[in-house]
Amino acid sequence: MESIVSIIVPVYNAEKYLDRCVKSIAKQTYTNIEIILVDDGSPDNCPKMCDDFAKEDSRIKVIHKENAGAGEARNTGLDNATGEFVCFVDSDDYIEEDTIKKCMTLIKKDLTNTAVFGLSHFNDNGTLSPVNISVDKTYFDKAAIKNELIPSFFTTSFGFDIGVVCKIFYKKIIDDNSLRFMSERDIYSEDALFLLQYFSRCESASIVPENLYKCYENNASLSRAYKKEREEKLDDFLVKALKITQKEKLPNTAGLHIMARYHGAAMVEYKRIVLSDLSFSEKTKILKSKYNNKLLQSTLKKEVFAVEKWTLRLFYGCVKLHLYFLSYLLLWLKAHN
Repeated sequence: MESIVSIIVPVYNAEKYLDRCVKSIAKQTYTNIEIILVDDGSPDNCPKMCDDFAKEDSRIKVIHKENAGAGEARNTGLDNATGEFVCFVDSDDYIEEDTIKKCMTLIKKDLTNTAVFGLSHFNDNGTLSPVNISVDKTYFDKAAIKNELIPSFFTTSFGFDIGVVCKIFYKKIIDDNSLRFMSERDIYSEDALFLLQYFSRCESASIVPENLYKCYENNASLSRAYKKEREEKLDDFLVKALKITQKEKLPNTAGLHIMARYHGAAMVEYKRIVLSDLSFSEKTKILKSKYNNKLLQSTLKKEVFAVEKWTLRLFYGCVKLHLYFLSYLLLWLKAHN
């Protein structure tokens, strides 16, 4: 008998997209699934929509809870999942109808318990932009997961990123290690910490080199507001992630790729400063203080630059050399590109 796959969907303010998302899951050619819709106190019509979906499909389970963020919603889904395997889908995204089938077929063939697959971005115009998948094998043993796959997540060098979507997880690994998500209200990229711990405990994994997941890009929702607490969350993420690499005895390359991810996320925050309504003098003053962050300074080394895209290498090279005007110009160009 086919294993049950629990597909967990955190739902919040997504009434415009939820029908598309749920239908894409319900139409899966792999039918032995349970769909867990976690209504995270959504203030729109999503709670009723979820209940209506459940009336139409007995495989759909709805959980209504007070709003606490996507991380806690995923935890609630995990607490109620009965499947041997787990998959996460965000409520404004969707998956191709043979996604679970292709993943589970390869898991069975390779005798693994975890699968990773690719994604395409799309916008309101319906334009699909597939992320290039550049990996030359479909099976990773434990050593390859630690030495190659985990580092690749943080710099997307294989075309897969640190999000928990686009993966099939083995629930026993999650339960045996009491893995749960931190709240995104407390830390940057709660997905990445979960992923880092999970894959550190994997014996093997299968790769489906296809862009089966469709990720919605709502540019209008991107915040330009600068918030100091984001930097604190980002620093906390780096410290915690590096501690996990030490605890799990991951190779040095993992730490370097995590630092590179930290650089990329920090640059996003710097761009928000450039785009803010602050005066030029205020912006440059804040940026200089950011550049003097001791944790950031500790990551400005050639080993980290070596695994980064050239744009990050150029920008942080300027920061390291105190070429602040040039670094500001690069940020302005990047922010307005």
